[in-house]
Amino acid sequence: MIVENPYTPPHYLTMFFPVKPNLIDKDRTLNGDYFKKPTQYWFVNCCPEQNMFLESITQVQVHTIEKAENLNTGKSRKVNRSLMHPQYARRFIKSFVLDGE
Repeated sequence: MIVENPYTPPHYLTMFFPVKPNLIDKDRTLNGDYFKKPTQYWFVNCCPEQNMFLESITQVQVHTIEKAENLNTGKSRKVNRSLMHPQYARRFIKSFVLDGE
């Protein structure tokens, strides 16, 4: 199981979850996401891989949390803030989830 949650101290999971996060991504835009927001990941019953692969990153328009309600998705600001670009999800899976062998 992989648990993803924002990394903005103080945070309930950081303070009370019995396991430390395995990975903290402080700038998701570096891997093609909409938001720069820091995110922490816990890998439960597994370990993150450290795969390296060559793939160009398509430029994605970076959004700010404050302007998340103006994204013209027809969704609320709260939902827009939680969106993850498919490119970021794909790169995360290739880098940390798939077995590199």
